[in-house]
Amino acid sequence: DSYSNYGKSDMIEFVWNASYNPINWMAISMNGSLGKRWLHSEVPHLVQNDMIFGITPKLDFYLPRHYRIGVKYGHYQNFSDPYSKRSSLNFYSLYVGKSFFSGKLNVTLTANSPFSKYQISRTVWTLPTMMTEQNNYMVARSFSIGVSYSFGGGKQIDLERDRILNSTDQTTGVN
Repeated sequence: DSYSNYGKSDMIEFVWNASYNPINWMAISMNGSLGKRWLHSEVPHLVQNDMIFGITPKLDFYLPRHYRIGVKYGHYQNFSDPYSKRSSLNFYSLYVGKSFFSGKLNVTLTANSPFSKYQISRTVWTLPTMMTEQNNYMVARSFSIGVSYSFGGGKQIDLERDRILNSTDQTTGVN
C-alpha cells in the first residue's frame, strides 16, 4: 500500500477472540491483536517499523433476577504517525446491568477507569528537520448509563426434528 504521500507501507496483523463459559452464570472472554507495519520513503527519508498490540480480557457474571456485573481491562498500542513514537494506553471499566420485560429492555451503568483521574498517552514527533513536537492525550474517567430496547419482530416458529434422519445416522463408528 502507499501511505499518503510518504511512500510504501506494508502491514501484517493477527487478531484473536476467545470466550469460555466454565459455568452457566460466568463468562470469560478475551480479544486482542498483534501486528507490525513497515513504512518506508526515499524522499523525505523515512524508515519506520511500528509494532501494534491490544489485549482486552473481560469477566461477566450473570446473576439471578436478570442482573449482570462485569469488569474489563484493556492495554493498547496503536500505529504511530510518520516520524513519531506513541505510548500505550490502559483502561479498565466496571458495569452493572439489569434486564426487564423478558430481556427486551436493558439498562447498564458503566464506570470507565473510576479509580484514576485520567489515563495519559503521549505522541512524540522527531521530524527530518530535527524539530521535536509532543502531544499529550488524556482520557478522563467517565460514567455512563446505557438503555436499549428490542422491539418484537419476526414470526415465531416451532422447530421439529426432520423424521428422515434416524438416530443412528450421526454415528461415525470412530471410538
